[in-house]
Amino acid sequence: MASLLAMLERRPPKRAAIQRLRQLGETNLAQALDAAFAGDPRPAALLRDPRLAGPLEALLGDRAARRRSAAAEALGHLADPRPVPALLLALRGDPAPEVRRAAARSLGRLGDRRALGPLIDSLDVADTATRCEIASALAGIGDERALDRLATALHDYDAGVRRAAAIALGRIPNARSVAPLAAALRQERQSAVREAFVRALGQIESPARLPPLIRALDDSSDLVVIAAAHALASSGSPKAIAALTARSRWPAFRAVREACEAAIRAIREATGQWGAELAPATAPSGTGSEAVPDIPPAPDSEEGYPP
Repeated sequence: MASLLAMLERRPPKRAAIQRLRQLGETNLAQALDAAFAGDPRPAALLRDPRLAGPLEALLGDRAARRRSAAAEALGHLADPRPVPALLLALRGDPAPEVRRAAARSLGRLGDRRALGPLIDSLDVADTATRCEIASALAGIGDERALDRLATALHDYDAGVRRAAAIALGRIPNARSVAPLAAALRQERQSAVREAFVRALGQIESPARLPPLIRALDDSSDLVVIAAAHALASSGSPKAIAALTARSRWPAFRAVREACEAAIRAIREATGQWGAELAPATAPSGTGSEAVPDIPPAPDSEEGYPP
């Protein structure tokens, strides 16, 4: 068994070797490798057997792009950092874009900081789809050294990259990302990207996020406004109540009003600063709030009342 696995690690798995694994009783291992050989990474990703790392890494050298892609994808699910150098080679040098994207995703899942520098460098030179995956991978690693490069990517020529960079900044929350997100939000023309900027601002716990989020309540996109209302609700700041109240009175999309009203309630519940129209009712003394005194029944009636 050990010699067979060693052989699979030295060169890409072959059908005969996979069949031999079945004969040795390693059915799950054989099925996972057989699926990867056919271009399907899911069985190996679900099995997560560390013995798969060597054979899958060898499969990165296969001639077929679908096999290299499956191997790169599956390696990210094994929680084994040994294939990181091989995945970096695939990220920077594989001719197939699907392999480069799979390598980026796996590097993000593994979260190994050895990949940080190469991922940052590749964010400048990779193809568009791969750069989106690289931004997500940097968020998976979660190192603040990536913040400046992600902030620069907020102004990328491709909307998908700008959106991916914003999502990544939200997943690495740091107060210094508020200014570049706010500046990019002012200039962004794509509503889906503006929504991502607003959501990212909502994930960063900093008072500096309030002004751009309040400005976003005036956005032309209902989805951006709803995202801003949710972000302001999570901030819990009473400074947002006036703007939310004004926005809730617009004759606009019902979901916008409901989001603003829900945000107001959430902020007041969190702070205890209730407005007169939403304050819990409390009855003053003498208006029916006192306990009712015991009144003995009248003696003339069986039920306690006069006949």
